[in-house]
Amino acid sequence: MTGILGTGVGRSSGLKAVPEAAGGGLVLQVVKMSIAQANGTTSIPHDGTVPVSSEGTEVGSQTITLASTDSRVQVLGCPTFADKTSVAQNSMIISVFRGTTCIGGQVYDGNTPGGTSGKANSTSFNIIDSPSSTSELTYSVRMSILAGGTWYAGQSRHQNTEGDLGGILEDGVTLTELSS
Repeated sequence: MTGILGTGVGRSSGLKAVPEAAGGGLVLQVVKMSIAQANGTTSIPHDGTVPVSSEGTEVGSQTITLASTDSRVQVLGCPTFADKTSVAQNSMIISVFRGTTCIGGQVYDGNTPGGTSGKANSTSFNIIDSPSSTSELTYSVRMSILAGGTWYAGQSRHQNTEGDLGGILEDGVTLTELSS
């Protein structure tokens, strides 16, 4: 039997402690990146190329300095977004960068026949990065819309700057340093 339990689990049962089940390592630090309320009409091509740091619009960035060159960084997020288009198209591309290097991304395809635009959506990503550095690193998130129209980040409805639920809408990304 395999599974994940807290540390101190009896190993004879076959259950794994959390650090072991996650590939080893301990959490050394956690840093929060906020996703700003933003909007735009920028795009990232939905093709066979890796996004570049000049595509889309940056909606958040955060620095972190790792304790060891062997450390890994888990980039975990679930940003909220909406669009305002003339078609039922809530398709967004989210790219995650370390400096100018794209380390991952997500495409949310919200096409719904007969659907409407402007509804809130979210998509998640979980990226493990191995930067091999103890210098200050900057991670950033960039967003774009696939079809024509305007996208809105960090709010629950399009064109609603008060759509952040009174400031409690949790719309961020965590950077977690994991030892090797």
